Amino acid sequence: TPYDKQLSGTLPTISASTPDELYGQFAVHLVRRINILKARQEEKDLEVLKSMPQPSYISLLGDGSAGTPQTRKAFGSLYLYYLIWRDEPGDLNKETTVLQSWLRQTIAAKIPSMQWLTAWTDTQSGLSSVTLAEFWGGSLQAEGEKSVLPSFTRKGKESIDSLMAELDNAHPEPASISSAKAAFLEWYRGAAVSAWQGFAAGFPRGASR
Repeated sequence: TPYDKQLSGTLPTISASTPDELYGQFAVHLVRRINILKARQEEKDLEVLKSMPQPSYISLLGDGSAGTPQTRKAFGSLYLYYLIWRDEPGDLNKETTVLQSWLRQTIAAKIPSMQWLTAWTDTQSGLSSVTLAEFWGGSLQAEGEKSVLPSFTRKGKESIDSLMAELDNAHPEPASISSAKAAFLEWYRGAAVSAWQGFAAGFPRGASR
């Protein structure tokens, strides 16, 4: 498709220096498309496909109008109907193989780092940070006020765990990234503890809000 031609031209530019926020959008797009394709190959119907985590087309569509939420949602829905209509197993398998090849290369570009999972959760999951305002109220921001990013909240951890499971299902060789995942989880535990300790240390400042 024209969309995938554009994608194939963009993905080779991804490298270890690509910002995690942008990188995560590409990675999650590939992961979720692959998983939807795999579900369709298992003859799942439209309602099942709709219930699955959907890929974002946020930074891949061409013109400005295509970047609106309404257009992105419509584009995603059309893709699902397209998969239902195009039920030739050979075609679906070919698309899956191509996307898995792109996913393997994309993930390899950042390995051993997988900290993009937290960046994606902070910017794309729709979850909120934990702030002093939740506990103290008020409309003023206290000096040196700290917050806990969405990725280090309970719901954020659930989102990351779910995303890692999606990645395992989509990757053609999930065992090849197991050590990187283990290293990420070790880093994550330390980063989360640090975030909450910093928040707790500054908690009394909320009285000045």
